[in-house]
Amino acid sequence: GVTKDGVEQDLLPHADSLSRDLTSIDAQTYPYLRIESVLSDSIFRTPVQQKRWTILYDGVPEGSLMPQIAFEQSHDTLQEGDSLVIKIAYQNISKYDMDSILVLSVIQNSNLINDTLDYK
Repeated sequence: GVTKDGVEQDLLPHADSLSRDLTSIDAQTYPYLRIESVLSDSIFRTPVQQKRWTILYDGVPEGSLMPQIAFEQSHDTLQEGDSLVIKIAYQNISKYDMDSILVLSVIQNSNLINDTLDYK
C-alpha cells in the first residue's frame, strides 16, 4: 500500500495464493497500491515466468467543474449581507453513473478568514 505521502507499507507479505482479496485494505489510508512479484526455484533454478497481472476492481464516478462550458456569477464584490449566485457547469468525466454530489462551500472575507462553512 502507498499512502498519499508516498510512504509504502507491505500489506500482504509472502502472499502465495493465486488470488487475493484486497477489500480489507483501507483506500483512505492507502489510495495507491503497488504490486511486486519475486519468483524463485531453488531445485531446478528455472523459476516460473510471470505472464500477466489481472487486477479486478469496481470503479467510482468522477466529476469536474467545467467553467469553459458554463459560468455565471452575479457579483465580483460583495458587501456584508449581499447575496451571491454562482452557476458553473459540472460534468461526469467517468464511465460510471452518479446521482448526486456533495458540495463544500467556503466563504472567505477580504482577509481570507473563513466566515461560513456551508454544505449544500
